[in-house]
Amino acid sequence: MVIASDPAMELDSLTARIARVVRERRYVSGATLADVAAQAGVSKTILSRIENGHGTPSIETLFRSPAPLTCRCPPCWPRTTRPVPA
Repeated sequence: MVIASDPAMELDSLTARIARVVRERRYVSGATLADVAAQAGVSKTILSRIENGHGTPSIETLFRSPAPLTCRCPPCWPRTTRPVPA
């Protein structure tokens, strides 16, 4: 998959990937929105926005999430064909 060079589009793609991973992992673990929100230190509203792609969690929030939901960030990162500057 090639990501457009527009930073806003790249952020949208990353937000969608994170949303999908967090939502799927919560569903598979059987945890409720309230359980995960409390463990991550965010409100249910914020977690719902993250799961629906309307909010981007901080790295701190991702790492505070319960173990079954922890997003191992590399799978969420968009793939790019641009070289990374040294």
